[in-house]
Amino acid sequence: MILYIYPGLIWLAVLLSIPAFFVVDAQNKKYHRLIFAIILMVAVLETYGAYSILNSQNSSLFHNLLFVHAETLLILYFFYLNFSLKKVRQSIIISALLLMMWALINSLFFQPITSIFQTYSFLPSAFLLIICCIYFFYSLIKEEKYQNVNIVSVPTFWIVTAIMFFYACSLMFFAAIPLVNPQNYALVYKVYYLIRALSILMYLTMGLAFYVPLVIKSQKIPS
Repeated sequence: MILYIYPGLIWLAVLLSIPAFFVVDAQNKKYHRLIFAIILMVAVLETYGAYSILNSQNSSLFHNLLFVHAETLLILYFFYLNFSLKKVRQSIIISALLLMMWALINSLFFQPITSIFQTYSFLPSAFLLIICCIYFFYSLIKEEKYQNVNIVSVPTFWIVTAIMFFYACSLMFFAAIPLVNPQNYALVYKVYYLIRALSILMYLTMGLAFYVPLVIKSQKIPS
């Protein structure tokens, strides 16, 4: 029963996000479609993951392909859509290409994509996403289009906040695992469940973020 709670809550985020297709404004539609695709992908992945555990199968291939790599690239694309400066957009494209090259090298020589979770690929991906989050918050202060806007009414603000919180915690967790004494792995599992809870919070935030403008009034964000 507990095994299905995690994918079940992510499916809840998917369901909560569906009505937003009919109420989200034109400016946020492209963001909503992308975020919805991410949540749906993760829901399918985690459902398969639960099935794999019940049937004693290794789902590392799909978790690496979809969570470590595909989700990272999709979130980078989300930031690409948010940022307007050409140099920043080019940096995102170059970073994405470097991540894909490193993913191939890691899969071939260090961590086989079919057998284990690729922490060597996840850590730089998480670090890059955190950098994008920091730049997003910096742009909130510097860019003119946000100066007359109530920031908490902007859906992307909540999405980026959730992304940064989850990936910052996940980065510290996976980076610290090699340093943990095997005798203390019971504590590692407890922290792992906390990370899972944070991921649920992130996906639920993604699913609900586009309703914020309906609750919190704000000026229309200039395009």
